Amino acid sequence: MKINKIGDVEFHVNNITDECGNRLVTHEYPQRDVPFIENLGNKARKLTISGALFSDDVSALCAQLTKICNGADPVKLTLDLIGELEVYCESLSLTHDNQSQRMAAFSLTVQPVGEQRYPEGRVSTSDRVVETADALDSASITNFINTFDVAGWPGYVQEAAEFAAASTIELLGATLGVGLDGGALLAVARNPAGLAAEFVKLFGGVHEMPGIVEGLSTFQDSQPVVQVPRQTGTTAHRQALNAAAINQLTNVLSVTTAARAAASNDAPAYDDAVGDMNTITSMIDKSVTSSAAGGAGTVSLYREMKALRASVITDTTERASRKPRVTVASYRDRPSPLITSYRHHGTSRREAEIMTRNNIVSPFIIPDEYKVLTK
Repeated sequence: MKINKIGDVEFHVNNITDECGNRLVTHEYPQRDVPFIENLGNKARKLTISGALFSDDVSALCAQLTKICNGADPVKLTLDLIGELEVYCESLSLTHDNQSQRMAAFSLTVQPVGEQRYPEGRVSTSDRVVETADALDSASITNFINTFDVAGWPGYVQEAAEFAAASTIELLGATLGVGLDGGALLAVARNPAGLAAEFVKLFGGVHEMPGIVEGLSTFQDSQPVVQVPRQTGTTAHRQALNAAAINQLTNVLSVTTAARAAASNDAPAYDDAVGDMNTITSMIDKSVTSSAAGGAGTVSLYREMKALRASVITDTTERASRKPRVTVASYRDRPSPLITSYRHHGTSRREAEIMTRNNIVSPFIIPDEYKVLTK
């Protein structure tokens, strides 16, 4: 015989009423014979249990049941006919019989804890990162178009601008370890809007690369510092302004590309997500400083950088909280990554993950300890 109990209190069941269904709203309209029935989702399921308590000290058992039903947290209910459920107690009625000192009848109504069939609407924090990144790109492009200029200047000013653009492309490719074709970009070097659009395409093609956040951070740190002369109206001043404008634009594009990559590529662990967040916020802070130092900083740029920084932190905080954390596992017998995977995760399928996280190139290289994800 199976046991019926709630919490630690066992009881006898006379009958159970199980109430469920849908929340329906009927809309009736004039001159229409068929009403419209709107389904608002499932009703809260209710179980009403009619039963009895048996004990030599039935008063103590009743007090224990009353305490359970007055609790704020859900409680485990086990029923012979239904199985195990997590429930909230809605009401309890106890009936004591003076002729039966060892028995008390009761009627108990509970509501099982269920999953949401219709989840609540929530704002996507990842989409917010993309929106603020787009806004920062737009402000940066506008600032670039207003700053970069080769029209009406001697030919060597344009050549200097083309050299600055080509050097930036070469630096980006070298940092990321990829070959980048800058032919289309250099072909429109006389047109600020066209040049900015080609830079956007260039960065858009690398955002899905593995390790792109760290790669773009390294690119940003490798960019040369441009000193703009105080004396305006000279060719030297114009050349420096153009170089600073290219730096500012590519600096911002590296930030927004890294932010989009982090938002779209779900990090496997809390530590990874927070590491990307710290890298991106540091990049934003450096971009603010370099833009101001290069004379290319504007109020709109600063405002959009601030908004992107906030959205990256919010997004990471939201998503990282649900991730496992990195911990250290060490064993006296120094097992292989395969055995470590089985011992820590209960499966051998995590061997490749463990090798990647610990930078192990061969399964026969045995470290003293492993970085692994919490279970």
